[in-house]
Amino acid sequence: MAKFLHIGFAWVGQPKTKALEPLFNRHALDWVRYASNCWIVWTNENPGSWFDRIKPHLGPNDQLLISELDRNIGTSQGWMPAFIWDWINKSRL
Repeated sequence: MAKFLHIGFAWVGQPKTKALEPLFNRHALDWVRYASNCWIVWTNENPGSWFDRIKPHLGPNDQLLISELDRNIGTSQGWMPAFIWDWINKSRL
């Protein structure tokens, strides 16, 4: 079953945003990046699969957090541009 994952990075040195975009294009059902280091992906895969896929692209001091997001009403709150909330709330049947 598809789910949302948040994938966030802390890079030492130059961000790897452009290098990682093809990976997200190939493996996510859908994705949005709301900051240079933060993605939300719609995926059928678990955090471990994403970690294994991303790890080879990271340097020894880069950091990575992958966590499932709960989309149920009342479980999320924040201050983001409308296009992010629209993306999160769009139908994915």
